[in-house]
Amino acid sequence: MPYVYGGSDRRAGRMKAVTSPSATAGIQVCVLVALLGALAGIALAAATDALSRTTISGPNWSLSGNGALVVLFAGLPAVLAGGWAALARWRLRDRRWGMAGIGVGIVALLAAALASFGPVIVVNMLGTDSLEAVAITYVLPPVVAFVGGVGTALPMGMTRRGLLVTIGLLVVVFGLTVSNPFVLVPLGFLVALPLVAAAPMLFSRGRARLFGWGWLAAACVSLVVGVIGGVIGAQQVQGL
Repeated sequence: MPYVYGGSDRRAGRMKAVTSPSATAGIQVCVLVALLGALAGIALAAATDALSRTTISGPNWSLSGNGALVVLFAGLPAVLAGGWAALARWRLRDRRWGMAGIGVGIVALLAAALASFGPVIVVNMLGTDSLEAVAITYVLPPVVAFVGGVGTALPMGMTRRGLLVTIGLLVVVFGLTVSNPFVLVPLGFLVALPLVAAAPMLFSRGRARLFGWGWLAAACVSLVVGVIGGVIGAQQVQGL
């Protein structure tokens, strides 16, 4: 009988954890973030489709057809990084959560846009065989994400842990670049750049917390799922 009561107590403890105020807030945030992410994904897909039908172009580049994918390659990292940063500060009841999200989103947008247009800059200005071309295409975008992310997080209370995690991510990105550059360009940067840009803010300090680390991670994943789902759903509708 003691074993039965113990099992019952454990089940009751798990149920209490799931229905606690922190868990309830976490679940609500995950659902809301997924919906907002889906709307952002739909907007990005619609903008991509609209640009693909235009004749906007320049020397060695064009936004018509597949060239409009630059909107997704630059916009997705911006939405993810900005959303993660805003979540991290909102979780700590920081009134500057909107500023944090916008700032980190702009950093990721600039880094991702540089990664997307790096080959164009290479062809038009530097030549495909120059070392500067390799730096602009593969090295400069992560550095921009790192410097911008750290600079944005400093006024918010960046921690040593956040700095070390971001440096570790940057080392991993450079390691992958050296081993096989095509792993990151362009699809890999959709994940790497927002992580590098948002990591300092994710580990920034604060006093009050609406929910724990686990629910913050779940909310970040919900944003990814929502954005990707919105993009895929909108593309399916547009293709009908």
